[in-house]
Amino acid sequence: MADITDFHLDEDQDPVALVLLPTGQSVSLRWVDEDDNLTTDEARLRELADDALDGLSGEKLESIEEDVVRELTESAFEQSERDVEEEDYRKLAGDMELTGVTVFTDGVVTLEYAAENNYPDLVIYVQLDPDFAVEDLLVE
Repeated sequence: MADITDFHLDEDQDPVALVLLPTGQSVSLRWVDEDDNLTTDEARLRELADDALDGLSGEKLESIEEDVVRELTESAFEQSERDVEEEDYRKLAGDMELTGVTVFTDGVVTLEYAAENNYPDLVIYVQLDPDFAVEDLLVE
C-alpha cells in the first residue's frame, strides 16, 4: 500500500498529495485522467495509486534511474567527438533527483526528475510500462 499523505486539491482543483517511495524519498503525487473525467474522491484515488505503484520497489527505482542516466548521457554524446566516460554518467546520476510521480487513471505511471545542472529549468519525464521498465523518455 502506497504511503500517501497531504492529500488536497491544488489551485486548479486537481488532486495532489505526497507519496513516500520505497527509497525513503517523499515526492509529489498527482493523478491525471486523459479524458478530463478525474474524480476527486480521495479513497478512489488512493486505490488507483496503490494499484499503479504496487510492485515498484527501491531496486526498481534505482534501475530505472540508471537506465535514464545511461540513455540521456549516451544521447547527449551521439554527435560528440569524444566517447562517453564513466564520469559523464556519474555527473548526471549525481544531479538527478526524483521529484514527482504521476498516476494516470489507466494505470500508467510517469516519474518526474530534475537535473538542475545538466538540464536547468527542464523536467525529465519517464513513462513506465506495466513491469516498471522505461517505456518512454521525454525532456522538456
